[in-house]
Amino acid sequence: MGNVQTITLPDIRPYRFFLNRIHTHKTWSFPRHRHHDVFEFYFVFEGILKQVFDSEEILMEPGDFLAIGEEEYHSLNGRVFGFYNLILPVEDWKEFLKLPEIGQAFSALRGSGRFHTNVPSGKRARIRNLLDELFLYQKKPYGDLLLQKFLITLIADLSEPKEPHPEASLPPWLQTVIELSMTRLSEGITPLEMAELCQRSPEHLARSFRKYMGTTPSSWLNEQKLKQACLLLEHSNTPVLDIALSLGYGNLNYFYRLFKERFGLPPGEFRRKQSILSNFN
Repeated sequence: MGNVQTITLPDIRPYRFFLNRIHTHKTWSFPRHRHHDVFEFYFVFEGILKQVFDSEEILMEPGDFLAIGEEEYHSLNGRVFGFYNLILPVEDWKEFLKLPEIGQAFSALRGSGRFHTNVPSGKRARIRNLLDELFLYQKKPYGDLLLQKFLITLIADLSEPKEPHPEASLPPWLQTVIELSMTRLSEGITPLEMAELCQRSPEHLARSFRKYMGTTPSSWLNEQKLKQACLLLEHSNTPVLDIALSLGYGNLNYFYRLFKERFGLPPGEFRRKQSILSNFN
């Protein structure tokens, strides 16, 4: 980076936050600096970004989120990368952490060290879209509402429990296809389409599901669809037929049979017993 320059960036008040976006295909660097009374996040969406602190170096890859506390000195450098840098007053960040469950969730994510994590690949597009929107509305009242939306979505996405499995951690490709499949249940995704998503053969996908999940892709999909059906039956007034069709069940009798086998009641009776909405016409 050449000669090291130390700078102190100004406070960001009267605004609630700044959001910087850097996207370059050439060598880029920012000198050693610190912020006063602010908290900041970095999110890399392309390439590799190096963060250099006094006692460590961190290479950030696509999907990486990194938090930097007030008064920390650091510099940045890299080439062919893109990132967002969110800066907000530290007192606002502390107030946000007072929200029910948020502070506890962030502490759990951070652990005993620096908050540096990777957003699951199936959720990166949503985070990127929220940041794009936040970028456009900064320095406006609506932007302050979007900031709360973004931070809560980020913490929720990162805190979401992983799909339980009986053996060692899932291979990254399998975790990715599971996350993507969950977002496509309403499209009636099939095991063959799951295999295409991860560019594996159907046989390889089936073997991996048996090894790591203790089930088959078809059985796993049915279980997720039936759980989704439960939510819709209990918390919406969507007709049973529409629920079945929305989850890819073209045969209503087949859906009824699977649902009753899994939950002991037909869908209509399950709704009558479980949903307060069944009392409204």
